[in-house]
Amino acid sequence: MTNEKTKPAPVEPDDAKVAAAHHEAVVKVEREAGGAVGGAIVGAMLGSIAGPPGVVAGAAIGAAAGALAGVALDNEARSDEAATERLDDAIGINGGTLGAPNLKHPPSKT
Repeated sequence: MTNEKTKPAPVEPDDAKVAAAHHEAVVKVEREAGGAVGGAIVGAMLGSIAGPPGVVAGAAIGAAAGALAGVALDNEARSDEAATERLDDAIGINGGTLGAPNLKHPPSKT
């Protein structure tokens, strides 16, 4: 017979963290894919000047350039999110100290 007080609590993954990580991965893929598709379209249009081989080459080069642009946009977005998180922590938005009643205020002049 086991004592309920000594029984360890079951460990379950934090669903919110898993969902956030999944969402972040999906957004990253969407940015990269969007950049690749856009680059392929522009590359194909520019390559059409050289005929069908130009369309194929332009699409391939454009897709690669677009995917790199998507990666750069993703990195910039993550950097901005991290900076916003740090600023929110600094001013008390995330820590629950925004508008806290224990802050020292100057005395009223009225």
